[in-house]
Amino acid sequence: MKNLSLILLLILFWGQAFTQTKDTIVVNHDIQLVQLKDSFFLHITRDEVSGFGTVASNGLFVIRGGKALMIDTPMDETKTAILLNFLRDSMNVEVSVFIPGHWHNDCIGGLALLHRMGVFSLSNVITANECIKRNLAVPRATFSDSLFWSFSGVPMELYYPGPGHSIDNIVVYFPDQKILFGGCLIKSLEAQTIGNVTDGDVNRWNETLEKVRLKYGLAGIVIPGHGSAGSMELIKHTQKIVDSYSSTH
Repeated sequence: MKNLSLILLLILFWGQAFTQTKDTIVVNHDIQLVQLKDSFFLHITRDEVSGFGTVASNGLFVIRGGKALMIDTPMDETKTAILLNFLRDSMNVEVSVFIPGHWHNDCIGGLALLHRMGVFSLSNVITANECIKRNLAVPRATFSDSLFWSFSGVPMELYYPGPGHSIDNIVVYFPDQKILFGGCLIKSLEAQTIGNVTDGDVNRWNETLEKVRLKYGLAGIVIPGHGSAGSMELIKHTQKIVDSYSSTH
């Protein structure tokens, strides 16, 4: 019986290991792609960040017909180039459209490179203005409050709910797939601290999160800027973190 139990445990382990390998593509030590569903891939890059140690940042690819919509880039052009080259050489995919979640480098670190490659970029108007003020690469087109749009037949809504982690953070919702890209406005369940709020508005963060919760309550997958994807539970978790921070500052 002990041997049988051991065999069953090994079968379970190898089954889980195979699933993880099947869904995760290792580009290199610092970059991974994780398939969420259909042609939706999370891109995860690791960087050493002063004061925070090793930080894993999330972005998203939506792939259709050899073209990709990209949400957020890695923090620098080097990692962005590695990721784009992998898409081209290993998956026969070229990025054609880019959307940044906000103006920080974990969203637009590779924007100038994308522009040199002829990629069209679209952001909230506040993001574009922040980029102009800081002499950063500026997205080509902008929207104000919300924008209903489609990428190769995949509908989405770009929505600016208000300030939080930054004054310009947006979310992107894909209603057919029920995927919400929340970016750094939303914390993963692993996160226990508020992180960088230098450019944010802690006093209005929870109000902003509540708008997102009410608008996209049907979301099945919620993607934070850093850490594991989850459910709408991530919004309540983030609100608790913000409340805890506000009570001590």
